[in-house]
Amino acid sequence: MTGYLKRILAATYLVVLSALPASAHDIHATMTEVLWNERDQSLELVVEMHAELLEARLSIELGERLSFLEEQHFDVLQSATAPLLEEHLYLSEGEAPINLTYLGLEYRDDHVYLYLETEMSEAPKTLTVMNSLFLDDLPGQINTVVAKVGEKMEAGQITVSSDPVIFRFP
Repeated sequence: MTGYLKRILAATYLVVLSALPASAHDIHATMTEVLWNERDQSLELVVEMHAELLEARLSIELGERLSFLEEQHFDVLQSATAPLLEEHLYLSEGEAPINLTYLGLEYRDDHVYLYLETEMSEAPKTLTVMNSLFLDDLPGQINTVVAKVGEKMEAGQITVSSDPVIFRFP
C-alpha cells in the first residue's frame, strides 16, 4: 500500500473514531432555572442555551440569516424569541397555567440568557414545567430544568419522549 493511501486510511479512521463519542452523547441545548423569589413575590425563569441554536431556529422561521454578532440583528432576534417561548415553554402550579412575561434576553460569551417572570405571592407547592425547545429539531436532545423554592432545589430532564417535569415543594 502506498504512503498516500495509508495516510488517507489513517485520516479516515481518526475522523470516524473522533465522531463516535460525539454521536453517542446527548445534546444539552437548554438549561431552565426556575426560582421563587420570596422578597419580590415572583417566579423568575432564566433559560440558557448556545446562541447559534437560537440564531439557527429563528433564522429558519424568519427566512433570513440572523446572528447575535451583528448588532442590527439583535432587536429582530429578541422580538422573535417571545413567540417561540410561548410555543415551547409551559409552566403550571397544580392545574393552573402560569402566564409568564418575557423580559428580554442577554447575549454573553456565545450563550443566550432568556429572562421571564410572573407575580406569585406565595411559594408554589407543585410546579409542572415543560420546555420543548429543540426537541423536534435535534436528535437526542435533553432540556434540563432546575427549580428552587425556599431552601429546596430539584432538577429534572425533558426529552422528546418524556412528560413535563413535576416538582413538589413542602
